[in-house]
Amino acid sequence: MKKRVTSPILWTFALSFFVFSCQKNSQIRPKAIIPEITHFVEHTDTRLHFVSLGDPYAPPILFIHGAPGNWKAYNTLLQDSVLRSRFHIISVDRLGYGKSRKRKQKVVTSIVQQADAIAEALHVNLSGEKALIIGRSYGAAIAAEIGIRYAEKTKKIFMISPVIDPDKEKYFWFAYAAKHWFVRQFLSLDLIAATDEKFAHERELRKIQEDWHNLRVPTTVFMGGRDWIADLGNFHFAKKKLKKENSKFIYIPDAGHMIAETHPQIVLSEILDTSPITP
Repeated sequence: MKKRVTSPILWTFALSFFVFSCQKNSQIRPKAIIPEITHFVEHTDTRLHFVSLGDPYAPPILFIHGAPGNWKAYNTLLQDSVLRSRFHIISVDRLGYGKSRKRKQKVVTSIVQQADAIAEALHVNLSGEKALIIGRSYGAAIAAEIGIRYAEKTKKIFMISPVIDPDKEKYFWFAYAAKHWFVRQFLSLDLIAATDEKFAHERELRKIQEDWHNLRVPTTVFMGGRDWIADLGNFHFAKKKLKKENSKFIYIPDAGHMIAETHPQIVLSEILDTSPITP
């Protein structure tokens, strides 16, 4: 007796038809897979790398990490299904970090230069709508500077655990150690960039002191009561510098520096504008 041989192609067709029929009858739809698209913006002296997720015709939301860090720093928020369904997500490697680094490129410590470079990432969004811009720690001042310099592209700023007051800059012993040439031989390029940025940050914050009164877009500031990296004085600085009529200040007593990871629902509720407005 001959064995019946069935073509693999026929089997594939039959199986596909069966799955399609079951999905149609039971109205079960496969979970959508949102691809991550990699982008580069090249200039003579700098390179900006960023990743976008979702529909480019949806409203844009731009994520800016601290120091050190990279575009994956907001992993919990980036993986949120509601956020992905409502926004075109753009997350950057700041100049000098991750893939935003050319060979032998000097560390870019300028807040203004970082802001100008990162604002270019918004060109991949095709919605014509203004962006929500989120900056954490050292990225908070950059987010604010984008809101100042590119107000026509900015809908709202979110500063998480901001390091923005030049008089409250903290210096830790390991940061001084990382400046030593011998120690640097064993550090990653991201840590070297973070070290160089650290010791220039106070100076760069003073350069933008006169810019704060020009931040006219709505701004929300998140601060944790157990943040040992960003001094609480940064929260008071924000209250003093920002226009109170369009700003909101959220203090979370039990939160540390990584609020977006430890208290993501608080941040998400503000982004999605579902939290009650307090006077």
